[in-house]
Amino acid sequence: RFDIFCTDTMFIFRFYLEALTQLVLSCAIAYWIIERRNSSKKVASIKAKYEESMNDERRKRKALEKKLLEEFEQEREQSQVEVEEKFEAIRDSFRALLKKKLEERNEKIGDFEAFKLEKEREISMLQKQLSALKEEKKNQQEGTSLRADSIG
Repeated sequence: RFDIFCTDTMFIFRFYLEALTQLVLSCAIAYWIIERRNSSKKVASIKAKYEESMNDERRKRKALEKKLLEEFEQEREQSQVEVEEKFEAIRDSFRALLKKKLEERNEKIGDFEAFKLEKEREISMLQKQLSALKEEKKNQQEGTSLRADSIG
């Protein structure tokens, strides 16, 4: 009987041991599946955080690029305004210089016209004097010829 008891006990023990092994194996598989899901969730969470940080970086970079582009445009517009102002100043100074030169030229022309009128008056006076002298000489020659005729 002891042998039968031992054999039955061994059978039961072996049955419990196999059942316990199956239970432990099932628990281990369940734990592995749960850990895998958790790690997948962790990976997905990490991936989502990474993508979010990359999107933030992209947004920051785009905002910075936009800001820099706006600053560049403002600087370009400002420099263009400065260039236009300098051009206007140069053009105005050139116009003033041109006006001054034109006034000087007109003054010289006016002076020349006055000089010309004065010389024309002098020439006219000299021509009158010359005509008078010619007339006088002619009269003198006629007077000398009349004298010569009256003497002769």
